[in-house]
Amino acid sequence: MGNSGKKEVARKLILVLVLCAISVLLVMPAAAAKGKRAKKASPYKSLGRLQSGLKSVIKAKKIAVKKLTDLRGEDDATEEEQLELKAKIRKCKLDEKHIRAEIEVVKSLNVFTPPVPGRITSGFGNRLHPILHVHKPHNGIDLSGAVGDPVRASWPGTVIVAGY
Repeated sequence: MGNSGKKEVARKLILVLVLCAISVLLVMPAAAAKGKRAKKASPYKSLGRLQSGLKSVIKAKKIAVKKLTDLRGEDDATEEEQLELKAKIRKCKLDEKHIRAEIEVVKSLNVFTPPVPGRITSGFGNRLHPILHVHKPHNGIDLSGAVGDPVRASWPGTVIVAGY
């Protein structure tokens, strides 16, 4: 696969991920408006839980660093113990990096604005296809609107495809 092919695949993947996030953000409030009981938020979407998890990871990393420092001062410390602590520190650093990135994503998702003022006419996921009349996956969301309605950007970015 050429370089341009890889870029196109990456663009499509990003578009699908953005559409998934948009559909989740738009469909959940729509379900609540219809009187359906909203599901409890997933732990990974709770900013408070992410921040709490970040504190725990940082604390675990500090403890492992202290233990490693103490071990290096002892004469009977084994290399295996030191390697285990170094691995734990590396894992904590990686976890910290991932949690910080997820916190930024959650913060950015909380400022989402729909591109048009219309309602969702078809959500993301399995649905009854309007023409074929069979259940098929729908890889986006459909929003109602009229010709000439203004369309705003939901997030900063670059339009990579537009069409009907």
